[in-house]
Amino acid sequence: PRGSIANWVLGNHDNSRIASRLGVARADLYNIALQTLPGIAVTYYGEEIAMVDQWISWPDTIDPAACNTDEATYTLYSRDPVRTPFQWNNGTNAGFSNATKTWLPVADGYKELNVEQQLLAPRSHLKTFIQLTHYRKRRLLAEGDFELHVVDRELVLYRRKVARVGEAVIALNFGDQPVQGLPLRKVFSGVRRGKMEVVASSLQVPVTAGATIDPEQFALPANSGIVLQRIVGPNPIVA
Repeated sequence: PRGSIANWVLGNHDNSRIASRLGVARADLYNIALQTLPGIAVTYYGEEIAMVDQWISWPDTIDPAACNTDEATYTLYSRDPVRTPFQWNNGTNAGFSNATKTWLPVADGYKELNVEQQLLAPRSHLKTFIQLTHYRKRRLLAEGDFELHVVDRELVLYRRKVARVGEAVIALNFGDQPVQGLPLRKVFSGVRRGKMEVVASSLQVPVTAGATIDPEQFALPANSGIVLQRIVGPNPIVA
């Protein structure tokens, strides 16, 4: 409603993690949407590195909703799989605690999926998330107008625009096939022909922040997103 502020939430302590629910390949896609839509972005811990649900055995289960059932059916009610310790590094208890035992077991795969590894990698879910959270503080996303179009059901395009600052265009491909060419000039008025700068992109996108592309000639991979900008004036941090 007019005058209201949207509150965007992908996951929480009661629901399956996004990377498990919708696929690891789509983790960046949804984080791009979360961080670029107008309003408040709420991130549940682990979404920034694409943590996944962890199976918890009956003896290790602590969620009252599950403990009040039985070993045959507890997994239908347990929320413990989304509440495992945050994965900081590949050390003891994933760097979360130096205790002998944590409240819930650390998830399998933490030695490869953790903050430390993603900071060391040339590209990672975490580095994309950091780019997005930094960019949302700038004027284009903090104050920009919002115009959204759905193209062929699977491609979503929206623009954030501030006069005398420029425009940011976000392209989200929710489909399982690449989209050949982003029809920005067909759906948005006043978009100039030519290249735009990449601000952030999903891991499967072959271009990274700082590169320039011609959107009309660019193929956006399946299950991926990209943030583009064209700046004509100062775009300072305002939030």
